[in-house]
Amino acid sequence: MLLDGPLLQIGSKVEKLVILFHGFGASGNDLIQITHAWKNALDNVLYVAPNGLAPRYDDYFVEDSFKWFDIGPIENIQTHIIMDGLIGIRQTMLNYVDAMVSKYNLTYNDLVLMGFSQGAMIAFDLLTHHKDISFAMGYGGAYIPMEDSVECHGKRALIVHGIDDEIVDYKYAEDTYKGLKSLGIHAELVTCHDLGHSINPHGLDAGAKFLQTCYHIKKSL
Repeated sequence: MLLDGPLLQIGSKVEKLVILFHGFGASGNDLIQITHAWKNALDNVLYVAPNGLAPRYDDYFVEDSFKWFDIGPIENIQTHIIMDGLIGIRQTMLNYVDAMVSKYNLTYNDLVLMGFSQGAMIAFDLLTHHKDISFAMGYGGAYIPMEDSVECHGKRALIVHGIDDEIVDYKYAEDTYKGLKSLGIHAELVTCHDLGHSINPHGLDAGAKFLQTCYHIKKSL
């Protein structure tokens, strides 16, 4: 299964694949823009930012406004609703990632997942439910622990979060760090001060360094 959405290739061939999952109510077009901040970090990389599985609104369509799953009232998000949503789309998303890796004749060591907000929840869920996915970074999101995680020792995760996040409280970043570490994942938490539910240059710099670490690249940014 392949999903629609923008892509950006840097270099003459595809040796690395970074898949970016946007947040609730956004689109791939929103998230692909941040990859310009990483243009000097990697060579021969394809950034792909698929659109969510459904329009944000069930009864009418707003252009470039998608969701991966329902979250209920945004002012009172419940963990069990997020968990049900992740479980409901997991196999679809695993199939999508598998198809993308196969399409470009890559291995899972060539793949990094990235997500913002709801997309970060997906990135961490796939990291912990696919034995071969080894790298994920999440901005302004959360890891939702579940009992059926795969073996995760040796995997890597980057957690970036604004300390003033008004949508996904910063405590979720701390819980995510502890939860991923408990699975044996090498997790790093980067706190962005004076930042709400967004991504800033400090967070993007951390992402560039994480990408280089995953791909064993020593190159000045």
